[in-house]
Amino acid sequence: KPAEAKMQGAQGTEDIDIKLGYCTEFIILADADKANNFRSDIEKMGDSTIVVGYEDVIKVHIHTNDPGSVLAKAVQLGELSKIKIDNMREEHREVLLTKEEYNQGEAATEESEEVKYAFVSVAMGEG
Repeated sequence: KPAEAKMQGAQGTEDIDIKLGYCTEFIILADADKANNFRSDIEKMGDSTIVVGYEDVIKVHIHTNDPGSVLAKAVQLGELSKIKIDNMREEHREVLLTKEEYNQGEAATEESEEVKYAFVSVAMGEG
């Protein structure tokens, strides 16, 4: 069973269930006629699968929990290029942290009191 990530957002309402954690993209330098068979081979390894062949290049995109297995299958067809693997759980955590920081800044702005006068000091040199 795929690992599941449950994360809580800044307000506690942003649960997300990421079952397939790695967005995997790459190019195979191989005959495009092999694209359909390769697609059939890897579809069971993940979802959001896109495999497109043109001339001597096959472009691949898949969400999976095991990018290594997908790459191992791909390298049997030909040389791999432009490999990109993104951890979607990590990206989601970063988005939530950014949102939490934003919300904290908003809260601090709301709590600050207004003053009639303020000063700004400017000096030359290492200051």
